[in-house]
Amino acid sequence: MPDEIPKLVLDPVTGPEFPRIELIDGERHVMGRSSDADIRLVEDTVSRRHAAVEVADGEWTVTDLGSRHGTFVNTARLASNVARALHDGDLMRIGPWTFRVRIGERRYSTVRTTDDTGGPESQVALVPPSELRSLAQHRLELLIRCSAQINAAEDEVQLGESVLSAALEGTGYARGAFVRPEEGTAAVSIVAFQGPSGERGEALTISRSLVAAAATGELARLEGGTQSSYGQSIVSLDIHSAMCAPVRVDGSVSAFVYLDARGTEAAVRSDAAEFCSALADMSGMALANLRTREVRERQVQLNRDLDAAHRAQKMLLPKPTGTVGGVCYAVRMEPGRRVAGDLFDVVELPDGRVAVFLGDVTGKGVGASLLMATTQTRLNLALTQFGDAAQAVREVNRYLTAHTAEELFVSLWVGLFDPRNRAVSFVDAGHGWWLLRPREGSAVAPESEGGLLLGVSATAEYEADTITLEPGTRVVVFSDGVVEQPGPSGEQFGRGRAIAALSDSPGTGEDVETLFEAVRAYRGETPQGDDVTIASIGLCSDGDSALG
Repeated sequence: MPDEIPKLVLDPVTGPEFPRIELIDGERHVMGRSSDADIRLVEDTVSRRHAAVEVADGEWTVTDLGSRHGTFVNTARLASNVARALHDGDLMRIGPWTFRVRIGERRYSTVRTTDDTGGPESQVALVPPSELRSLAQHRLELLIRCSAQINAAEDEVQLGESVLSAALEGTGYARGAFVRPEEGTAAVSIVAFQGPSGERGEALTISRSLVAAAATGELARLEGGTQSSYGQSIVSLDIHSAMCAPVRVDGSVSAFVYLDARGTEAAVRSDAAEFCSALADMSGMALANLRTREVRERQVQLNRDLDAAHRAQKMLLPKPTGTVGGVCYAVRMEPGRRVAGDLFDVVELPDGRVAVFLGDVTGKGVGASLLMATTQTRLNLALTQFGDAAQAVREVNRYLTAHTAEELFVSLWVGLFDPRNRAVSFVDAGHGWWLLRPREGSAVAPESEGGLLLGVSATAEYEADTITLEPGTRVVVFSDGVVEQPGPSGEQFGRGRAIAALSDSPGTGEDVETLFEAVRAYRGETPQGDDVTIASIGLCSDGDSALG
């Protein structure tokens, strides 16, 4: 693996006991319940092939593979088959397990809070708002200086370090930590730590009851008092004062500023609560700005990725009009989103026949576009290898069934045109949207045996039908985005309107443009809800007047 790709570590923080996961090769690692999964998570709420982690474009990503109960990163459910970049500190949830993501050198550690609730009397008290109404004048300069540092922080670690430097200087506490709560656990993650020389954040002991009190949204303080009222671990540390200030973002507690002093360490200043509360408020605003900036940066990157996917997808398509062997065609594709789930290609076979196929992937967005590209590539290879439509479809179906996520399927029409015999041998795999447009008269919808969508069953059988093409006859194939396009009233465009639209078109190019414009006119101001792809194919020997 290249040196610039860091190791990925997934630390389990909730769920059944499970070892730490360390990945260093950057290859695709499937997580799921299946016995052939790379990382087995045996639990009913985990799908057989639930999610995959891998390195893409130099960074670790996670992709939900169409799981039933979803894959979550920082409480947000991922869209199926759309890669999401993982960042150091993210929380990834699959079934009952929550994993803390570590990438490369660890910048913070996870510690469990100490249960100190065993005593008969609680020593934790909420600080009343009246104590927070004034700031000592001699602290203002420190706050102003700290405010500039906090708002200049490039990430959460820098933010935490700036807050702690000011907090320890301004309150008299000896040590402090900027921590984040672990969802669904009694643990906290240490983002930044500062203390006496030699102390490390990983060894920090934090009062569980103090964190619980601050989680209500109010600053909480723990006083020495009667040592017997604390849990044994707190007593052994001889903590004589501790404070925990909530850092609120959009009304929710997202982090804490924790401070304490022990043994013979100096007593804290009388206005420590007011000062610490002011720092926490500034931290909340700065943390909100950091997250807004992160979302904006991720959106910019997502847009770049979508643009790259769109460009790559266009490279897979043939020219809008052309001649391949003895076959003339025209095609137009309009994605419902920036990338399409429709596929189309024209392939000349070694024996002089020409294969043409058009398909539609269930679903929308990047996941559908990736499956489209995979299907198109596999189908091209299978058609060239076997020279038989039915055998090629069976081969691609077996591949997709074994390698794609649940609930992602492909409808497909593939035809092998033989200009010498004026015939086309075709397989309609759950597609159904195609017409024969003769030189004279109306377009008609042929009947065929058809077959299942690709990806439903590995044992599905597909048989080819053959029809003879009379002079001037074209095959017009389109995606369901044509017939299912709703108009202003909500009624769909339908097959009948497609037949009517083709009544006067003389050739392949006119077939495509006439039908496309009919759909656009019918749609009116209604947004295009799905990908629209229309292709018309005929034999070049029938003359330009028929083929446009």
